Amino acid sequence: MNLPSAFVKRIQEQFADNADDFINALTNEPKTSIRYNRAKTSKAENNSIPWAKDAYFLETRPSFTLDPLFHAGHYYVQEASSMLIEQVFNQYLKTDSAMRILDICAAPGGKSTHIMSLINDQSYLVSNEIISNRSNILMENIIKWGTGNALVTNSDPSKFTYLKNHFDAILVDAPCSGEGLFRKNPDACAEWSEKNCTICVHRQRDIFRTMWECLKEGGIMIYSTCTYNPEENERNLAALQEEFNFDVLPLSLKEEWQIQEVKFNSILGYQFLPHKSNGEGFYLSIIQKPGILTQKEGKIKNRNHPFKSFLNESSADKFDAKHVHNRDYFMPNNMSDDFDAYKSLHIKHAGVCIGEEINKKLIPDHSLALFAGLNVNSFPRLDLEEKSALNYLAKRDFVIDGPLGWNVVTFENAPLGFIKNMGNRFNNYYPNEWKIRMNF
Repeated sequence: MNLPSAFVKRIQEQFADNADDFINALTNEPKTSIRYNRAKTSKAENNSIPWAKDAYFLETRPSFTLDPLFHAGHYYVQEASSMLIEQVFNQYLKTDSAMRILDICAAPGGKSTHIMSLINDQSYLVSNEIISNRSNILMENIIKWGTGNALVTNSDPSKFTYLKNHFDAILVDAPCSGEGLFRKNPDACAEWSEKNCTICVHRQRDIFRTMWECLKEGGIMIYSTCTYNPEENERNLAALQEEFNFDVLPLSLKEEWQIQEVKFNSILGYQFLPHKSNGEGFYLSIIQKPGILTQKEGKIKNRNHPFKSFLNESSADKFDAKHVHNRDYFMPNNMSDDFDAYKSLHIKHAGVCIGEEINKKLIPDHSLALFAGLNVNSFPRLDLEEKSALNYLAKRDFVIDGPLGWNVVTFENAPLGFIKNMGNRFNNYYPNEWKIRMNF
């Protein structure tokens, strides 16, 4: 790896006692880690990640593209250190109240899908990405996760400013110089420059200032980056603290996790270092806005709507049905109540898209097939062996034997999507933009 000389010089100053260990560690292969979706599977592995439940290191990196269960949303491939946000939720945010959470820089969706698994049934996530093509990837991953408790937006952070004092917690996974990605992504190393670091500092401050208006008094902001640069991390937050006078909250972590506690003035942060911990340079600090947090009471509401039969027993009273732009959606009750508040944003997806009615017949949406709360009796199920499942995901021909009409295609009983059996042929409704394009 050809590290930038200016980066090496700063690391030698920043970690004077063990800079050689730090730099040598960047030549090691990064560990592959996954996080299972407990709404869909009970599977587990041997080498668990201690700071995140349901998360594991893998001995080798398989071809995830050729695993139908990956496409079914049974797990997410995520860098282990970024899963530290679970400790923030466990220690400060996991309550019985109805929370509104915002992930403002969310693509590709690792932290968003993680949050979707951490929040309770009365809470929901607004997951935003400003770049259009990245927001499509974000939407895909959130639909695959299938818990239905997220609203996906594609808006500039400045478009959120009208939502003053609105969110109980905001994750600002700030755009950064990406130093923590050097051994994982050679392009990050090639694109690094001191000038880009300075640009990132100003961009991070702009996003922070905008999000501060949206955060409730007493609310929590999780500020994170994937860089070792103090100017983008603790020094940046110290400058912002002078402007906003916020509190910084400590995180209780086990010593054996080898996560570095970073102190600068009154800023307290937590950093993964390559020569100490299994992680790729993640930095996190917990900010609390002054004031007393007022939260909505969490309630399960009995909603009656024509699509209620699509919901399984555990989801029946947790989701409302809403008609938006000629399509029907399942939304968590509180998201449905709040939905009009987000109409000034570019909404890409909300909850679970049930489908579209054409000529008085429902054309079910792919999102419905992947919804963990779908009643298994809603559609016939057609379980495929692995080769046929991959052919379905690649939108290639294969042989089926199932009832006429709409079927949910499954692999090992895990839903993959819809087909419509016409008798002499079938229509494959797997999204074209998602299909497998590699050979198998």
